[in-house]
Amino acid sequence: MFVSSSIGAFRILTVCTANICRSPAAERLLADALGAEVRVSSAGTHALVGEPIDHSMALRLRRRGIRDEGFSARQLRTLHTLRADLVVPLTTWHRANVLTRVSSARNKTFTLLELARIVGAPEFPDVPGDTVPKRLRAMVRLAARNRAIGEYVSDDDVPDPYGPGPETAEAPLSS
Repeated sequence: MFVSSSIGAFRILTVCTANICRSPAAERLLADALGAEVRVSSAGTHALVGEPIDHSMALRLRRRGIRDEGFSARQLRTLHTLRADLVVPLTTWHRANVLTRVSSARNKTFTLLELARIVGAPEFPDVPGDTVPKRLRAMVRLAARNRAIGEYVSDDDVPDPYGPGPETAEAPLSS
């Protein structure tokens, strides 16, 4: 069953484990970069439901001028995946978890680093569309068809910044 729509705002779902570091950071960064026609949300495979963004990650976001308030961690549900136009897990394990729940979501589910590698490859085709949602929908279709392009990377995982030192916490926000 595929519920996502081809009209209106484009919906992105980011996924990590607890939904307090990586996925909310990706959520807020993508929302900031993509604008009002894109709805970005996040969820965790083992969420700390109701918790805010981790303090050190919230500080990193604020330093970039991105708001962290108003966030509340939530548990990943099948409907979240079905409603999304693009699902962006932060690790291959999270991707497998999403696809175990909703196998039909394969063509719209890419780890963050996998998607960046595919669409950043020189041979990735031009993305058609006259609006951000149309271009993103076309990008997802093209990325699904072109999974094999781009330099192969054996590890498409964004490291978990929760708990370790600040150098690891910088990883998801590095330029």
